[in-house]
Amino acid sequence: VGAQGIQLYVVEGEMSYKTFDDEKIKAVNDALAAHNLVVSAVCGDFGGHGFATEEENAWKIPASKEVALLAKKLGSSVVTTHIGCVPDDKNSEEYVRMKNACKDMGDYAASIGVTFAIETGPEKATVLADFIRDVDSKGIGVNLDPANLIMVTGDDPVQAVYTLKDFIVHTHAKDG
Repeated sequence: VGAQGIQLYVVEGEMSYKTFDDEKIKAVNDALAAHNLVVSAVCGDFGGHGFATEEENAWKIPASKEVALLAKKLGSSVVTTHIGCVPDDKNSEEYVRMKNACKDMGDYAASIGVTFAIETGPEKATVLADFIRDVDSKGIGVNLDPANLIMVTGDDPVQAVYTLKDFIVHTHAKDG
């Protein structure tokens, strides 16, 4: 198809981040090189409530950091994920939990040269941009998914590019 890169999903199945040892990392990197491909991003989306609950954050934050380290070993500097729907109320417990989780993961990611890219869709681009500014971490960016913007929020994906331009590190597309 002429692709230059791929996005690897590493949450479950034979490509789960838990199954990658040094031998598997080498085999995957060798296969990619043999086909002149790079890993544009690693998808570390664990589903559920995103990062809105303490119970899920207790395991999702460390798991996300493991995914970031794997991304680095696979030559990628981007981990894509959904974080849940950012609440409008910046003082709500859920907003604060999500912000703290993203700050923790983002600061770790930045320390190893990786960016956690929040996928667009659950909220309008303006809300996401404000949230990222509030998180204030060099390791947090955006994975632009134009279809999600249209299908979920009715947001204008072209305007979203202008709104999120300082944060976009990856994009993927689908028929929405």
